Amino acid sequence: MKRFWGFVVKEFLHIFRDYRTLLILFGMPAVQLILFGYVVTNEIKDARIAILDQSKDETTRKITEKITSSGYFMLDRNLNTYSEIGEAFKEGNIKLVIVFEPDFTRKLEKDRLAHVQLIGDASDPNTANILVNDITGDLPFAVSCCDIPCKPFICEQTPALRKSKSPVRRHDRLSCQLGVSR
Repeated sequence: MKRFWGFVVKEFLHIFRDYRTLLILFGMPAVQLILFGYVVTNEIKDARIAILDQSKDETTRKITEKITSSGYFMLDRNLNTYSEIGEAFKEGNIKLVIVFEPDFTRKLEKDRLAHVQLIGDASDPNTANILVNDITGDLPFAVSCCDIPCKPFICEQTPALRKSKSPVRRHDRLSCQLGVSR
C-alpha cells in the first residue's frame, strides 16, 4: 500500500509541474462546460412548417394560428395535395407538415374523434423528433383554444410516406387522433 501511495504522490507532483497537462486536465472540462451549457442547445425556434388543410374550416385555421403564434414554428406555405409534400421536403426548407383531415371540425364535434397527421423530415431525425414532440404537446392546447375541450390523444407511427431512392431524404409519418372530452 505504501508503494501505491508513493506512486500517486509522484504522479500528482509530475502533473502539477507540467503546464500542458494542467491545461488539458482543467482547461478542457471548463471549455466543455461553456460549450455544452450555452452554445449547444436542442431548442428549435422558427422551424418552417407547412399545413395541408383538407378541411379548410374555422377550427383548423385557429389551430394553425395558435401553433404559429408560439414563436417556435413559422408557416412557410399551405399545401393543397399530398403530392406537394414530397416536393416541399425536397426543397429543404420545410421540417414538418401538419395534415388536417377533411371535415375536421364536424368529426371532432360529432364523432368525438379527428385525425391530425404529422409528417416530419427524417433526414435530420433529432430535429424531426423534437418538432413532432413540440407539436404533439401544442395540439391539445390549440384545440382547447377553439372552444373544443380536448383530452389526451393517441399518436402512432406509420410507414414512410413514400419510398425514396436517396437514403438522405425520408419522410416519416406520425398520425394523431384528437378526442373530445365531454
